[in-house]
Amino acid sequence: MSLPTDLQRRAMVRQPSRQTLCLSQAETKEEILWVARIQDICREGVRLLLMRRFEPRTMLRLEFPRKTQDMPLLIQARVIHVLNYPNGSYGLGCAFSRSLTEEELKDLI
Repeated sequence: MSLPTDLQRRAMVRQPSRQTLCLSQAETKEEILWVARIQDICREGVRLLLMRRFEPRTMLRLEFPRKTQDMPLLIQARVIHVLNYPNGSYGLGCAFSRSLTEEELKDLI
């Protein structure tokens, strides 16, 4: 019995989330912040829902609110794939520039 392609590629179990975060494009000096909803997250990456399209390979600066600290967790992530939704929003699959620790992940979900 073979696993579906999506399950074969996904090594980490993603945790569902409905929290929001702020993000900006990492490769620019502009300070434009966009708000996105986290759809799911794991130590290796995150799936975001937002009203702004970013192209694959774009580097983003993500500001995750934490449950136990006042300062957000700042991490860069590369857009891997983009989904266009009928309502005009976009789903971004992103890979973090480094893996989150278990403690960081627990603090975000």
